[in-house]
Amino acid sequence: MARLAYPLAPEDMKDLLAKEQFIDAILDEDTRLRLKQSKPPSLRAALELAMELESYRLASRQRDLHVREMSTAPIEETLTVPLDSKKSQQEDVLTQVKVLLEEIRAPKGNMQSYSGTWMRDQLCWACGNRGHFRRDCQNFCRSNPRDMQPHNSQRPLK
Repeated sequence: MARLAYPLAPEDMKDLLAKEQFIDAILDEDTRLRLKQSKPPSLRAALELAMELESYRLASRQRDLHVREMSTAPIEETLTVPLDSKKSQQEDVLTQVKVLLEEIRAPKGNMQSYSGTWMRDQLCWACGNRGHFRRDCQNFCRSNPRDMQPHNSQRPLK
């Protein structure tokens, strides 16, 4: 954008303007201040430093998220639910997942069999009747894909 705004300016000035705009556009105040303090010589150097600071910040966040507390209580006190009931809960969840997978994989059949009001309002683009789509139209000729005419259509009047 600096090149478009100042086409006749020297390359050094364009780079300086682009670098300053880049630094000022950074939303994270800490990153923006660190970039200004480091005084990068070019836009590329500012970009590299900003990416480095961002990677440090993300690594710090991930490290803070993965810290776990250790319990000093004996194992017997921490187990409030017997292992048998946990296994039965896992088996219940597993059977529910299997039922859902079977429902998903079961064939749905023809959409014309759907009797809801939504399907009754759908208009076929081939024959103009309601209650089905063109892909399900019985009157639609599919033998010639260029000839997208239904079987029973008449030629338009001249």
